[in-house]
This record gives sequence, structure tokens and C-alpha cells, in this order.
Amino acid sequence: MNYNPSMKKLLLLVSLILTFNFSNAEITSYDEQFTIFCEIESSTGFNWSNGNWHQTKFKAGQQYLIKKESEEHSKDKNVSLCPLKILKKEPEDFPYSVVRYGCYSMKELKSNKNYVSEPCREWWDKDSMELFKLSCPQSSGRPKMVFKPNGLMHIHNDELNLNANPKAQYFSNGDLYLPADYKNSMFIGFGRCSTI
Repeated sequence: MNYNPSMKKLLLLVSLILTFNFSNAEITSYDEQFTIFCEIESSTGFNWSNGNWHQTKFKAGQQYLIKKESEEHSKDKNVSLCPLKILKKEPEDFPYSVVRYGCYSMKELKSNKNYVSEPCREWWDKDSMELFKLSCPQSSGRPKMVFKPNGLMHIHNDELNLNANPKAQYFSNGDLYLPADYKNSMFIGFGRCSTI
């Protein structure tokens, strides 16, 4: 069987992930760089058609590699949207946690999509100083993600078009781009993550 080069790379990456021992190691240092593997188990929501929302089940199984990047990485504007002023911002202090920002790159494995690195909020336990939750905003076609490094993951889209689209929109070649009265799909999903 012949595989094209991009398929070979994808198969190699998936086989490497499957052979990793999932460490489930706790992350206890802000400066620590690490990688997390997450997989969506189920997703549901609504699609807009014929002037109304219709409940639907969305395809699950999306897999993500989420990597905390170094400060040096965030200086490269070709691959990063992580401003140093956000990364160096003073931590927010809450009764049981401390919140900081880190720069994270994400790769969606099955679609072979690489997303530009962006800042995500890190929630650190005040007593143990372990990283217990991350929150990454919706951006660049990627849904909003909230997840534990070794635990559950929640995804959803939070930028919805609730206003009626007054007229159909077309590409410059005349093909239909968006029909009149178009609205974005709404979805929510969950999965699990583990440090690797």
C-alpha cells in the first residue's frame, strides 16, 4: 500500500503517541515545559437550517497535542501570538489558587492542523503549587478548551452569530459562501487528557 508523505508523518506521530507511557506526572513548576495528549469522547449541539436550530450529534474522536512553549518561542511572531507582557503579567491571587498565563501550541492530530501558539490561563493550587487546570480561548478555528493536565477536558464554541445574516454572501467567483440567515453551529464536547 502506498502512502503520501503527509500520511506517513501522521501515522508515525500517532504510533509514537500510542507507544508513549502516559506519565500522569504532576506539573509543579511554572517554567516546566510539557506536552499533553487529549481526545474528545463525545460532542453534541445544534445546527442552524431552515430558520431554526436543530439538535445534532457531532463527530467525536478529535485528538490534540498541547505543548507549553518556552519564552523564546513566544518571541517568534511567525508561530506565536503570545505577547511577553501577558506572560510576564503578575499572577492573579485567589483564595485557593494562583492564575498565570503560559504560551501553548496545539496540534489537531487527525486533521493535521497546527494552530498558532496562544496564551492560556493556568490555574495553580496555592497549597501544593500543582497545575490543576488550563483554559485556552477559542481562536483560529479551534474551540475554547478547559482541561486538567491529567483529567477531563471540556470544549465548546463561544463566538456565535446570533444576528440574522441579511443577505447571502458570495465568493468573488460567484459561488455561495454563506446563505441568507446563516448562523454558526453551537457545540459542546468532553474528553480526557494526560501528560506524556
